[in-house]
Amino acid sequence: MSDTWTGWKARTQLAPAPSDPDLTWLKRSLVRAAFISGPGEIGRLRRIIRRLSSKDVPGALDLAGEQANAIYYRLWGDKADRFGFAGLPDAFHRLTQNPSLLRDMDEILAWARDVSPVAGVLPDLPFSCSLEVPSSAPRISWPHLTGPPWSLPGRRAPACCISGISRPMPS
Repeated sequence: MSDTWTGWKARTQLAPAPSDPDLTWLKRSLVRAAFISGPGEIGRLRRIIRRLSSKDVPGALDLAGEQANAIYYRLWGDKADRFGFAGLPDAFHRLTQNPSLLRDMDEILAWARDVSPVAGVLPDLPFSCSLEVPSSAPRISWPHLTGPPWSLPGRRAPACCISGISRPMPS
């Protein structure tokens, strides 16, 4: 990825050039955000980004809840020691120092929400699961799920049914 949305606007003099300190690394998160398809995940991430934009790190971490590590990796894409973070609060605080990236991320997530083919239904499983079911997924009898989804006999690629993948798997 050669630039961010704000970077492209700056090239055409429609916005000031971004000066985010972590832009080189974080611009990859914009590509990852474009592939998010679950409305629940999109909505949660947008709320977190808005909290970070207003420098409310504790509020962002509260919203992230048990998904804070997954969100960390969605945004940073690598281990904390690579960046020298002391923990999640430190990593989330560092995001607040990248305002143009947070604005671009919010805009990309708004687009992803508008084009998402995912119904946003959470499967009823006997364990906590934040993965959303695509609207075109065949219905699986979730209470009978006793092993990993890919181990269900007679099901073709059932992992796709709970992973947010919306395209059919190749045969």
